[in-house]
Parts: sequence; structure tokens; C-alpha cells
Amino acid sequence: MFIISRKTFKIGGNFRSGIVFNIKSSNMKYIAQYSVKCAPNFKSAKIIRKEFIDYYTNKLNHIFIPSSPVIPLCDASLAFVNAGMNQFKSIFLGHHKPPSSKVVNYQKCIRVGGKHNDISSVGLDTYHHTFFEMLGNWSFGAYGKEEACKYAWNTLTQLYGIDKNKLYVTYFGGDELLGIKADLECREIWQKIGIPNDRILPCVMADNFWEMGANGPCGPCTEIHIDRPIHPADNNLKNNLHLTELWNIVFIEFERLADGEIQPLNKQFIDTGMGFERLVTIIQGKNSNYDTDLFQPLFEAIHKSTNAPIYTGKFASNNEHLIDTDYRIMADHSRMITIALADGMIPESNHKLRRIIRKAINIGIETFQSNNLLHELSYHVAESLGDVYPEIQTNLKQIQTIINYEVEHLLNLKASSGKQWQNLIETKPQLAAISDPYAAGLIHSYEILQSTLLNNPNLKTLPGDVAFKIYDTHGLDLEAIEELAQTEGLAVDKFGFNKCLKTAQTRSRIGITRLGKDDDTELFINYLKNNNVPKTNDSYKYNYDYDGVKYRLPLLKCKLLEVLIDGDKENINNKLNRETLKDGKAAILLDKTSFYSQEGGQLSDKGIIYINNLIFNVTEVHKIQDYVIHYGVFDTSSMKNDQADIELHTGDEVTVTIDEEYRSDLMRNHTATHLLNAALRNIFPVVAQRGSVVKNDNLTFKFSTFGKEIRPSDLISIEKQINNCIQSKIPIETKTVNMLELMSEKNLTIIPDEIYPDSNLRIVQVNGPELKSKEACCGTHVHNTGVLEQFSIVEVKSQGLSSKTIVAVTNKHAINEISKKTANNVINNGISQVCAGDVKDINERKKIVLNFLTSEIDNVINSTVEPYIVHCFKCHDVEVESIPLQIAIENCNDMPIFLIAISNRKFKARCFVPMNYLSNSFNAQLWMETLKNVMPIKLGFFKDEDPLINCHSKVLKLPRDEILSLTKNAIAEAKQFVSINAKQLISKNN
Repeated sequence: MFIISRKTFKIGGNFRSGIVFNIKSSNMKYIAQYSVKCAPNFKSAKIIRKEFIDYYTNKLNHIFIPSSPVIPLCDASLAFVNAGMNQFKSIFLGHHKPPSSKVVNYQKCIRVGGKHNDISSVGLDTYHHTFFEMLGNWSFGAYGKEEACKYAWNTLTQLYGIDKNKLYVTYFGGDELLGIKADLECREIWQKIGIPNDRILPCVMADNFWEMGANGPCGPCTEIHIDRPIHPADNNLKNNLHLTELWNIVFIEFERLADGEIQPLNKQFIDTGMGFERLVTIIQGKNSNYDTDLFQPLFEAIHKSTNAPIYTGKFASNNEHLIDTDYRIMADHSRMITIALADGMIPESNHKLRRIIRKAINIGIETFQSNNLLHELSYHVAESLGDVYPEIQTNLKQIQTIINYEVEHLLNLKASSGKQWQNLIETKPQLAAISDPYAAGLIHSYEILQSTLLNNPNLKTLPGDVAFKIYDTHGLDLEAIEELAQTEGLAVDKFGFNKCLKTAQTRSRIGITRLGKDDDTELFINYLKNNNVPKTNDSYKYNYDYDGVKYRLPLLKCKLLEVLIDGDKENINNKLNRETLKDGKAAILLDKTSFYSQEGGQLSDKGIIYINNLIFNVTEVHKIQDYVIHYGVFDTSSMKNDQADIELHTGDEVTVTIDEEYRSDLMRNHTATHLLNAALRNIFPVVAQRGSVVKNDNLTFKFSTFGKEIRPSDLISIEKQINNCIQSKIPIETKTVNMLELMSEKNLTIIPDEIYPDSNLRIVQVNGPELKSKEACCGTHVHNTGVLEQFSIVEVKSQGLSSKTIVAVTNKHAINEISKKTANNVINNGISQVCAGDVKDINERKKIVLNFLTSEIDNVINSTVEPYIVHCFKCHDVEVESIPLQIAIENCNDMPIFLIAISNRKFKARCFVPMNYLSNSFNAQLWMETLKNVMPIKLGFFKDEDPLINCHSKVLKLPRDEILSLTKNAIAEAKQFVSINAKQLISKNN
């Protein structure tokens, strides 16, 4: 029995924040969903979606614009595209012209963080999802509020036949604080349409003023709600009226600035959004989104592939856990994961995506006893959504390769660091709340947290610089750092963290310290902006020609704007001292330039700027907030011998010349980098670019292959593909697009996690018979592949399971490298048999050493009566450098351990102190320093280790007749220190 409360209320519903209205219900432990069997007039989700688009394109003359990817390619403020209007943001801000004045589409949306975050509710109610589709129509000046309201009303009541007597509407009731009046015009429009006043409800800003994120386009909105039974699983909400929001119509009139202020836009727009899953639920007569044909096939697939009990649609109460909850989470997450991976998102560069993947994998393993469930469900997501989002079908192999890699990677982590993490949970149960216990760097990050608390036990907030150190050193994102801090009852200084992040990003982009003072460049940029100095026109960097022999870059006449010497801005309308110019590092700003600034992995140009009779040698160029800064030194030898000063003036004409050979080599190697990326994609099912460095003498390409190894035959194939493309002399095509045009580009290769400009974005394409490359790129390229002459790989490196690096050369460097390879092959063939025996012998010796260490430390652990270990390995015929003490320590990670190795007059040591043994008087660094009482050791630290927990001494050479006695004394010192300083801690932990 449902008890409905109809009373005057302040509405709290907003689909875009995922809110519906509550209904009181009688006590029911589990509520089963309506039957999912199809009625005779059943309308599928595919038909409902198609009818919406057809109605607006055929009857209302809108243009259909396909969904953008869920990756926000040109918006750094979002982790995922979370609304249909995201791809039109630049239009609202006046940056671009719309593709049409009237637009309709369905948009893929993901909400798992920030202002719009639905992940915690997924599976627990009937309507929250991480991924959903947004149906919407937009007006860019073609119509206003009245038409938008009429179109929406007619769509629901006429196209879909929804009873108009069950519909309520809301309007914005105004906000005194911001000085925004109530939208009475909207109320009058609904009255004119014929809706009774008691079903037209005013709402406060929190409910009827829509914003995409922390900043950006925004405006008052009006919503259409439907009066329908609300499932008791949704009874945790704040109103007692059983209304569900169906459609949100936003009147984009303002822009929220970064400082929180709201200012009017020059033009006003219409932005509407309707949750597709919710619409399907209503039209199909269901009471839960999960009972529609969007989810039921996924439930059936889970049941069939795992033999799990069939989905019954139950919702738990009183914190009970049901298998149906995991059914819903698994179905929802499989849709989100498949969509995100199909659009080119990579878990390694998106922590939120990786956490959701791991959550789904764990549910598959723990609830459904299947490692392969997520892989299996991707087939069914492709079947359900592949017709409207063809990229899912196209990229299905790529999707499944990444899923399989993530499964294997997670299982490996559980087998290794998982045990260590479980040990920490035993001492600190609060750590069990961490959502991703296998995140890279989590244990080391916790060690930093503990070290910080050790130094400041009364800490209430984790300092921003410490949070940034964790982020920068170990890769944890801010959300994970906040989770970790919460286990110790700490908040995180987000402002301080963001300040450190911004500083680091600025340093990374521009190398701030090259002028001698850390903040010089940043201050210089602020000065330029505050004084309205015009930004640099650097479009001339693309002006060059090939004369059949070499590339020619024309001279460019420019005007001098500013000079910075040794970090100090000079008044360039006065005389500058010769000695100051001669000895100082300088930076020059011009009104325009043909120098290429370091971007897209390509190093900057070198060259000369002629200023009157003065020569300025440019060594580096960087672009900072659209100002191009030329760094270098003045050559005063061009000044007259008796000339002590020189006059420079704002507006002086200067001449820019580029080092043509240097630039030509950069262009060759940049084009070759694109060809290498394409060749790799012909070999591996999925390749994710991690980064590249394009120099004049070589190129370095870093990428992930997700568990796939590079074989020698692959390298041969890569070289063959690229050299065939070079010999075919394929033209390089370029074009300039804006953000909207970028979204519509097919087969475009993007760099994961890269944010692209929303205008003047260059697309570089090579369309060969075997190699096809199409990338968004701001770099400079040759006009034809034939200019590369030759391509050769010189080095291949692997870091971990997935990360790979290839170093290659082109042109004369490649020709020389091929000559070397030919000579080396002759030599290698002659000595290979001799070397094979030596390599085998070395491997055997390594194996013997490892077995010796493992066996001896096991014996020590089993025989020790002390709650700590101090032990020395005496080795013969083995260099002490090759003795892996760390491996021995890993066999004993629950007590303090101090290990020494001696061999052939050499000494080294390593110690480990578990976190629960740390104190102000006892840690690894203090323990290791006790040896300084015996011998002149030097301490060593690894970047990824906390010296309070792990510490080692560098290899020390000792006199042959003293090494044994000194070692004996070192053992005594180490034992004495641990027995005195750790006595209370040891007794407490035992």
C-alpha cells in the first residue's frame, strides 16, 4: 500500500542532479519490480530514441548532431562529458558559430565525480547510473522560452502519449543574493499552454538554476515532472510528493566565472535535456530503469554466463546486501566502462575509470565467481548500443584487450601488494574503507602520511604540499588522497594542493627557473596581462617551403615589445649596459614570431633575432598563455668596441631567422613519430600514447600495449611499414578545425588525458596504402614522407607490464644507423655462440645467489628468538653490488630487520622498519646511521621509498684485514640500537 502526501512543498527535483521525490510506503523488506514481459504494444528503447530524433528533425526542422565522445577533449574542468550541452559550451561562450540554429541529439554522459556524482547510489535505487544517455534539443538564436516549452510539452503528450494530467512543471523562483529575479515569463508560458496553477511550482536556485560545473555557462531552468508511483527503494529522498523529473529546459543566459561571480552572456540560448533511461521506464510501464530492455539483456547474460541465481529485482533495506544489487552495479558499470573505452579513454590516465573497472572486476570475481564477466558483458553492451554508437563495435577488440589487461593486473596486485595492504588493515581497520586498495603507490603514500603524523601528531589537516608530494611521487589522485587522509581523521588542504599543482604545471610547461628566479616568468606574464600587452601571433611558424633540396623559412620582420634579463624586466626605452647584456640570461617578447615553441613533444626552434646592430641567440622558446617567450643570450661582439650601452625601444623593428637545418630535422622526426604510432596500431590491438619527445637527432615514443610484448619480428615490421611509406612519398595533409569539427572527425588518434584547444586545432593526416595516420597536432611536419629518406629503430625499452619506449632516427641519422646495424650483424653472428655460454653461466650464478639468500634468511627467521633480525651474509666469488638484500627483506616484512652483505673487501647494508614500529627514536634512517660509529658509510635513498621505513648504505670498500672486525662491530651497533630504542614498541606489537 502506498501512502501519498499531497501538500504545498518546495520542490527538490532536478534530473541533472539525479533527484526524484519520495513516497511513503508500508514496511516492506524487499520490493520486487514490475514484470518485464513485453506487452503487445511494447515499444523498445531503440524505437523510443529514434522517434525523438525523427520528431525534431522531420517535424521541427532541427539538425541532428551525433554524440560527442565522453572524453572532454577541449575542457579541462571536466573528467567526463556529463551533459548534452558540453559539446556546445564554446558556442554559448561565443567562441564558435553553431553548426545550425536548431540542433537535436542523444548524448553519452558519465557522472562519477565532481558536481554531478551518482556512483554511490548505483544499484541501491531504481534510477541512478554512472552512464546514461541524454536526449536534447538546442536553440542557438532560432527560438526562445515559449517554443522550447511547447516543443517539450508536445513531445511528451503527443509523440509519446503521456497523460498531461499527470505532468507538473517548475520555474525559477529567483535569488535575492545574486540579484536574479523570478522567471515569471516562464510561469506565464506554462499557464498559456494550459497547465493549472497548482501544477506550476516555483523553485529555489539549488533546484531550478542549472550549472554544468564549477564554472561555465548556466541559467534558470524549468522542469517537467510526472506524477507516478515511486519505488520504495527510492524513499531516502527529501519530499513526500511522488513526482519524478522527466525533462529539464535550461535558458542559458549567464556564465559562472572561476571566482564564483555570475555575469550575463551576450546572447541567450536554449538547452534541454531528458534522461533517456527514465523516459524508457515510463513509456514501457516499468517502475525501475533496470526493468527496461536497456538492462534486462545484461542481467540475462550475467545469469547465463555465471549460473548465478536469476535477477529478481529486489532491493535491500537495513544495509543488507543482495545479489540483485550486484546485478545492477555490474550491468551499469559494464555500460559505462565499455562506452568510455570505446571512446579512447585509458584507465592508466583516468583514476576514476580504473576504480570503476576494478570494482566491476571484483564484483565479477567475488559475487559471480567469474574473472571474465566484464569481458563477456562488453559483447552485450555492443549489441545493445552499437547501432547508435558504432564506435563500440569498431573498437570492441580494443575494449576487451584493456579489460583483460586490467583483470590480469588486478589479480597480480592482489597476489603481491594485496597481502601487504591486508597486513596494514589488520593494524588499522579504517583502511578497509579505501575504494581502490590496489592503486599504484597507495602503500608508499600511506607511509608518507604516517611519517607526516609522526612529525606532527596534532595535525588536523594534511598540508597541501604533502598531498601534492603523494600525487606527484606516487600518482594518487586527490580523491584517493582524501580517502587516505580520512582514515586518520584528517581533511586535505585542497587550496594548497591546487596551488602546488598549478606551480608544477607552470614549471613543466615553461621551465620557470631558467631566468634565475623561481617566479620571474610567472610575474612577467602577470605584468603583460595587467598592462594589456598584445599576445603573440605565432601562426608564421607554419610558413615554410621545400625547394626540392631543403626547407626554406623566410625572414620575418617583427616589433620588439619586452625584454627580461636575469629575471628583471628592463625598461627598454632606456640604455642597456653592455656588461649586463653580455653576462645575463634574457627573454624577449615580440608582437609576432615564426619560432616554434616547445609543444606536442617537439622541441622548440633555435635561431637568431637581429635587434638593430645586436644579435640575440635564441636557445629555447616557450608559449605561456599565448605569449611566446624567446629565451637566450645576447652576442655583444656585434657592438662596437667603444660602445658601452645600447638603446632599445618598444616597437623597434627586429628580424627573426630560424635555423633551417635544425627545424627540418625536427619536422622529419615529428612526422616519423606519427608514422610510428600508426605502425604500432597496425600490430597491436590497442596502443595508448604516453608521450613523445621530438629532437633534431632522434625521436622518443612512449606508449602502452596492455600486456602485449614487442617481439623482434614486430620491430622489423614497424621499420618495413614506415620505410615503405617513405618510399611511396605520401603527401602530408593538414587542416584547421574547431572543437565541434574535431568531435565529428572519424578515425582520429588522440593522446589520452590531453586537453586540446577549442579553436585553430590542426589535424595532420598521412593516407598511405599501408600506413594511415590522423592526429590532432600543433607540431610542424614535412610536406611529403619522402623527405624522411630513411627510418630506423635504435632502442626499445620496457617499464613494467605495459609501458614501452622506442627511440628511432630518420634521414642521415637513420642511414648511419643502418650501416652500423649491418656491421654489427656480421660481428654478432661470429660471437653469438661464444656469448650464449657466458650468458647462461651468468644467469645460473644469479639463480644460485638468490637461492642462497632466500634459504639463509628463512633459516634465520625460523631460528631467531628476538623480535627483530640483524644478520650478515658472507658471500664469496660474487660482487656485493649484485646481492639483492631487498629480496631477502621482502621475506620478513612484519618485524624490524637489518641485513649486511660482505664480499671481496666490500660492505653494504639495508634495513627495514614496519610502520607500526616507527617512533621519534626508532626508524630505518636512525638505525642505519648507527654504523657511522664504526665506519664511514654513506646513506642511500630511493625516490619511491620512505627513508624512515627503508634505508640502505652505499657500497663501501674496506681494508682486507679489517673488514671482518668492522662488520662484527657494525652488527653489535645495530643490535644495541634496536634493543634500546625499540624495546617498548616491540613489546607493544607482540
